[in-house]
Amino acid sequence: MDPTTHTPTILLAIGILCVFLAVFGGGFKIKEISIPQIDKVSRSLGAVFGLALIAWSQIGTIKMPEAGNETHTALAQPVSVASVADVAGDQAEALTPPAVLPGTDKIDELEPLWDTLEIANQDLLAEYVKIKEGEGFDDLSLIYKSEVNNKIDSLNEAIGAVSRTDAYLAGEMTTLAEKVAYLDDFSDQAQGLRLSGKDKERLAREQQAYKAAFDNSARIASSNDFLTCTSIENRNCRRSTSRFSSPARVWVWARVASPKDTQVTLRWVNLDTKEQVNSRRFTIRKSSGYRITGAKSVAESGNYEIRLYNADDALLARRQFEVR
Repeated sequence: MDPTTHTPTILLAIGILCVFLAVFGGGFKIKEISIPQIDKVSRSLGAVFGLALIAWSQIGTIKMPEAGNETHTALAQPVSVASVADVAGDQAEALTPPAVLPGTDKIDELEPLWDTLEIANQDLLAEYVKIKEGEGFDDLSLIYKSEVNNKIDSLNEAIGAVSRTDAYLAGEMTTLAEKVAYLDDFSDQAQGLRLSGKDKERLAREQQAYKAAFDNSARIASSNDFLTCTSIENRNCRRSTSRFSSPARVWVWARVASPKDTQVTLRWVNLDTKEQVNSRRFTIRKSSGYRITGAKSVAESGNYEIRLYNADDALLARRQFEVR
């Protein structure tokens, strides 16, 4: 992309044409093109407009701050589903590029991204490097530098969004229903992002896979269908609570919907020690509301959580309680 033939040149050409018409007023022909006579008011307005465009196209002669005084920002690295678990929930944030393009000392940080981006975005990063390393950078117009900077910004935003999505999907404490809802929202928002074709295809496949898993799995319809209780009466929760006095007999009550006969597992976890203290598997029938109950005696004070998993070990629901 040659900056001399970019937007500033177009603005300059239009500006000169407007001033030309303002001076001569039209009423002549150039080959097959006929220019009608223009009244004085239009000629005056055309002169002002043309001079404004000429001035605008020359803004690039304004000198930019020295590279040593710039705020430098690097692009966020994309994170894959396989690697995101290794960062222990440390989600990548999309960075906001500064008003002026970063200095040459940041170019090396961009190079590892090139092989992972599709051709159009590789060209964009190459253009970014070229205009920063080339001579006469300060003489380029603000409009041109802003265009490249905005594209870098949108590319960076897309990389950050994909990284956060991968991190969310890799979360062990995110329920299957939450992952489906997140991907549905991301699919709507992704229309305005500069996503690569590879990322679009991969995330679309994951959205379909999670939706299929949810449709074919047991599920908890609402938070009121998974409770901790003081006791169970007639297969219903007598009193729901999240606070118990030690020693406590803690009951769990769940209403599970399932499109087929399947199994679910209840796991009791001590949040203070991170240890599983109990586990029980249930066989449930195809139903819109199959009820299951279970209880455990807890003598040690602390914070606990009960988690419900489907037959594929995907988290369906979780509820915390404390014993004091």
